[in-house]
Amino acid sequence: MLKTEVRNLYKQKRKALGNTMMQSFNARVNQQLQHLPYFTKPLYIMGFRPIISLNEPNILPFLQQLTAQIPGTVISFPKVKEDNTIDAYQHDHSTQYTKNAYQIEEPVNSIIIDPKHIDIILIPLLAIDLKGYRVGYGKGMYDQFLTRCKTDILKIGISIFEPIETITNIDSWDIPMNIGITPQNVYKFHHMDHQG
Repeated sequence: MLKTEVRNLYKQKRKALGNTMMQSFNARVNQQLQHLPYFTKPLYIMGFRPIISLNEPNILPFLQQLTAQIPGTVISFPKVKEDNTIDAYQHDHSTQYTKNAYQIEEPVNSIIIDPKHIDIILIPLLAIDLKGYRVGYGKGMYDQFLTRCKTDILKIGISIFEPIETITNIDSWDIPMNIGITPQNVYKFHHMDHQG
């Protein structure tokens, strides 16, 4: 399937989900994350804040639990710049958030984290294929951000739906995930270069 077809289909599939279904999916996604073997020591982790109106997965409960369980864990969230690229901003108990033009909550009063410090990045997506390639909203923000990160950053894609077989029009700048999380399963893709 072409990216545009995948994007349109999965936007529709997302829209069709009710609140109860989303709560159940979110609970299971957070559970899958808790069972991963990578979160055992203080790390720099970049997460995302969900666009609730678009039924994006909500991983905030997992991140809250992680910071409580492993002191020294540094959580950051993306903030979109005017040129449609993103920076990572550190989250702490005093961080305030405001919604941007895409309805994503962004930090307004925190410090930028050097992308090279980030150990694990949790990435939202509309769909993922069996090779780990993702379809997002088509702005390329995460692909661009990942070029500024260290080469062994662990890339975990969070999906509400199971992977599709293949996204046919992959571009040279598309960066595949190492891990795919769905409410039902955890997928490890072949290009695992992370030393966990």
